[in-house]
Amino acid sequence: MSFSHYGELCTEVYDLTKKIGQSFGGDIEYYQQRLANSKGRILEAMAGSGRVLIPLLKAVLKVDGVEMLLHAGIGVKSLI
Repeated sequence: MSFSHYGELCTEVYDLTKKIGQSFGGDIEYYQQRLANSKGRILEAMAGSGRVLIPLLKAVLKVDGVEMLLHAGIGVKSLI
């Protein structure tokens, strides 16, 4: 068994256990505070299901997200 590949099951478990907007140790609030005065666009790499991306968009920040896994990001795609 190889743990070098983040498979569909891992994505499902992440999405079930970490809801969009759910903060861990204040991470989302930290990003919102640090980026509040940003003048340019913000890029979130590995945006996945949008747990962090969506709250940043709701905070009216100019955020783009990218995700390389085909099975991740379904929640984000449905918002666009």
